[in-house]
Amino acid sequence: MTQVSNERNVKIIFPLLDSNDLVSFKIADRDKNNDFLYLSKRYVGDSFFYCRVTVEKESCYVPIKSQLNSNLDFSKSLNPVKAFNKVVDELLEQYILKINSKDPIPYNINIKNISNLDEYRFVLSELEKIIILSDLKINYLSFEEVNLTSLLIGNYKQLEKLFINYPSLRLENLESDKLSLIFE
Repeated sequence: MTQVSNERNVKIIFPLLDSNDLVSFKIADRDKNNDFLYLSKRYVGDSFFYCRVTVEKESCYVPIKSQLNSNLDFSKSLNPVKAFNKVVDELLEQYILKINSKDPIPYNINIKNISNLDEYRFVLSELEKIIILSDLKINYLSFEEVNLTSLLIGNYKQLEKLFINYPSLRLENLESDKLSLIFE
C-alpha cells in the first residue's frame, strides 16, 4: 500500500484501532444488523477505507460517498489497492482533466494587451502547455491582440479553473466555443 500511495503521491495513514477507536464506532442499522461503521474522527484525512484482514482474505470497503462521515458500502468487497485507488480517484475527480481526443471541438481564443513579439511568443508558449488545447493556429495578429483557433479536447469549463489564478493571463470571458484572455 505504501508503494501505491507513493505512486499516486497521496499520504496514507494506517491506524491500529485501540479502545478509544472501537468505542467511537457505531452501527448504522441495528434492525438489519448491517455492519456499517463510521470512521473514527481521531484521524485527520479527506476520506478513508476500511479493511478486514484474516489469514485467508483481505476485504476492504469504501464509503458510499467519498466523505469522512459516510456509511461504508459493505455490498462490494475490494482488495486494498483497488479500495485505495477508488477513494483517491473520487477525491481527486474535481482536479482531473477529462480529455476527449476522439471528438475535438473547434475553439476560438482571443488574447488582448499584447504589445510586442516577445509577449506574443510567451503567450503562445503558455497556451501550448495546456493539454486540452491542441493544434493552435493563428487567425490574425493585430496591434495588442491575437486571435487563435484550436481544437478543444476537454470540457471548456476546465479552462475556467485553469485561468482563475494563472500568472500573466487573466480570464475575461469564457463560453462553450470561445475564450477571451487579457495578458498582464
